[in-house]
Amino acid sequence: MRKRFALDVEDGKTVEQLQQMIKVELLMVGRKVLVVGGVEMEDAQRTLRDYGVVEGTEVVVLLMIKVNVRGYKKTEKIIDVEVNMTDNVSELRKKLKRLKDLHQLAWLDVGFVFIHKQQAMDEGRPFLWHEVN
Repeated sequence: MRKRFALDVEDGKTVEQLQQMIKVELLMVGRKVLVVGGVEMEDAQRTLRDYGVVEGTEVVVLLMIKVNVRGYKKTEKIIDVEVNMTDNVSELRKKLKRLKDLHQLAWLDVGFVFIHKQQAMDEGRPFLWHEVN
């Protein structure tokens, strides 16, 4: 999903001001991550020029949401995992495998079935398609 719009990039405009402009243009979902040239624009007080943004620069906006992952048994833990709404559900499987490998989460040893609104999710489709927000 791509949406393009032009922004006035004047000297001194901050990342925070860009975030405010984007709120008007995009869905009000989770966290928005701004990326330019492969670098996340983390510091809201820095200027756009500090990040190399000039007229015509493409800023990528990732729409991040947290999903709850719980084990099959009701006694098992629940963890929150942040995902990009436009990623396919299969990306969640990859993240869970990395989490298991990093943190030795034994309860993640079981196979995964992803359910949203009591429906099995198609792992080839993005979270946005499944209306996860």
